[in-house]
Amino acid sequence: LQKAIKSKEEVIRATAAFTLARIGRGAEQAIPDLARASEDDSPLVRRFATRALDKMPPLALIRALAHKDQEVVQGVTRIVVNLGSIPPEAVSPLIKIVKDPKSQARRFAVFTLGKIGPQAKDAVKVLIPLLGDANLRMSTARALAKIDASALTAIGNGKDDAQVLMAALSELLKNDVGSEVILPLLSPRLKSKEAEQRRVAVMGLGAIGGEASSTIPQIIQIVQKDENREVRVAAVKSLGAMGLCARAAAPALLEILKKNQLPKARHEVAEALWRTARHKDAAPALRDWLQEKDKSTNARIRTAFVLWRIDKSPQALEVYKEILRQGELSEKQYVLEMIRRIGPEAKATVSDIIDLLKKERLLRNSCLMVLRRFGAGASKAVPEIRKLVKDKNSSLIAAIALWDIAKDEKQIRSLAQRMLSDPNPRIRQNIVYEFWQMGARA
Repeated sequence: LQKAIKSKEEVIRATAAFTLARIGRGAEQAIPDLARASEDDSPLVRRFATRALDKMPPLALIRALAHKDQEVVQGVTRIVVNLGSIPPEAVSPLIKIVKDPKSQARRFAVFTLGKIGPQAKDAVKVLIPLLGDANLRMSTARALAKIDASALTAIGNGKDDAQVLMAALSELLKNDVGSEVILPLLSPRLKSKEAEQRRVAVMGLGAIGGEASSTIPQIIQIVQKDENREVRVAAVKSLGAMGLCARAAAPALLEILKKNQLPKARHEVAEALWRTARHKDAAPALRDWLQEKDKSTNARIRTAFVLWRIDKSPQALEVYKEILRQGELSEKQYVLEMIRRIGPEAKATVSDIIDLLKKERLLRNSCLMVLRRFGAGASKAVPEIRKLVKDKNSSLIAAIALWDIAKDEKQIRSLAQRMLSDPNPRIRQNIVYEFWQMGARA
């Protein structure tokens, strides 16, 4: 069969691969030939060869990764990557592959060790030196994060090592590793000479939130004194992510805001002030900033939202009304989302939203969603909404908006009866979903 699978005749190769698939585990000596056949020009040969490889013992497949033929390695790799679990017995052959500088499967072997997890602890001493290997450092960091996160303290302090640190951190956060592992890894790097190391460290500490509260004094110092603007902005966001646990940072953040020390990040500073201390003293500085017309529109939208949350300032709504009249389509969409989040208290914008409803076809449904939130406060919009009940792209949302705003049961009952008897199952599904969203009102 091993000779037949190399035949020039497609039928013979396919028959050989099919037969080996029927034999299954007893044909493991044919793994290299099957791996080559899985790259065959014939779809039939490829299918049978892959089916045969799927039936092979995982350990035998792992050993085949050490083969010198690149075609064999590629074929086996495709099978191993889809294995549900890797037996711990595979650790030893994988370590041998990792140690071999000429092996074409080193990166994949590192990945597979990570997939095994803590049971691959014997590989840690072999993997740590690879944190300095330009080709393997990222894969190694991710693998160590799954095997033994305490080994990640071996990551260097250079500029290039910051990317490795980020890869490791991403894996740790994805796997919900506790702060007892992350804090020793990141805290010392707050004093690193490399700005990127400091930036990654503060971002990571912000990601674990209040559990990193012991580092708040250091992060406050970074916000006040760090020479790198990007690091300072990351530190501001980190403090904001820690919420009320970081209320001690409020004076420092307020000073930065008032003295305009981070002019292009005012909304981030204001947001952090809101999250850490609900600080109303930030409002005057935000109002002054919003009056300057040469600012990024998206930044003004976010800053206006923070200002509203701090003291419900009418100026925030004036900014939104201005953008609804004069902004780009994407900016108007963003404003509508902010108004929707504010809710009925933003009903001063109703007239501008009605104008938008008339003019911007692409924003009709977004406008209707916002007007629904206002309830009876959007009664001025009812005549315009009634027109849209006949529009097939907006009829459902328009009818529900009429119910929310004017308690117009007739429109929604008529539409529901029509949609529930529609032969298209997606239309029926849409109306049922909307009724489910409405709850007891339906």
